[in-house]
Amino acid sequence: MENPMKKFTLFLSIILIASVAVHGQEITETINIEIPADEIEAGQKFIIKNINGMVRVSGSDGDKIVINGTRELWKKRGEISSDEAEKIRLVTRTYQNNWYAYVDAPGTNPEFEDGELRYHMHWDDHDDKNRIQFSYDLEISVPRNMEVKASTINSGDLEVNGIYGLVTAGNVNGSVIIKDVNRINRAITVNGDVEVWLNEVPVNDIDFKTVNGSIDLYLPAQPDAVVEFESIHGELYTDFDQYKPLPARLNKTKHGDQSLYRINNNTMIQFGDGGPELNFKMVNGSAYIRQRES
Repeated sequence: MENPMKKFTLFLSIILIASVAVHGQEITETINIEIPADEIEAGQKFIIKNINGMVRVSGSDGDKIVINGTRELWKKRGEISSDEAEKIRLVTRTYQNNWYAYVDAPGTNPEFEDGELRYHMHWDDHDDKNRIQFSYDLEISVPRNMEVKASTINSGDLEVNGIYGLVTAGNVNGSVIIKDVNRINRAITVNGDVEVWLNEVPVNDIDFKTVNGSIDLYLPAQPDAVVEFESIHGELYTDFDQYKPLPARLNKTKHGDQSLYRINNNTMIQFGDGGPELNFKMVNGSAYIRQRES
């Protein structure tokens, strides 16, 4: 029988294309990419940045990276030429000794800046009837001990399963689902739920964020951690027993030569002896910290 939940109320490269089917204004392709073991070095991270479509990253006992999926292209008016289709591609490459997979298409403008890959999306025309739309649904297998950073933006959920390296996951219009991983440092979205199942209690700070959705964190045992919870229309629940409320945090900022102090009205609680900070930030939704059963 589950314990009753406690409630805390907040007071205020390599690209292989196959099986091409063209139907007037639509193109569907199968994507098969393999990065062999002899091109992967110890300590490398794998970063996948999708724009439109689902992403699922799974850990495997193998020693290579495999990307399978489908690419869809469509246009509201006119045909899609082969030259236009070739300009929309999934790129795999190394940068600063890490492996990247990302979408490169007209208007996306991916650039490496300050050690990170960023999109600077801009379309010159305002007539989407002539613009080619695209979507990638991707199933990715990586060695389970790799560190993984995964993200997508529209039209699909982001899932990460069975990874033992550090996981960072982000979405915008879709949910983030992370299962059977050892460590994460961020799980965020805007319109969607966040669900995280950890194999180990947290030993590092973690950020959980959503604007419209709930956050569910499943832990194998009672953590030693400090939780900060912020929500306008939501509450914090837990089925762990060893907790205590903490006083409001005083934040200090500088304004010219003066120091300004502001009392943080977020709910603060401590589990066990305290430790890493678990930060839950949301607007329309509640957060749940639960003990996983398996």
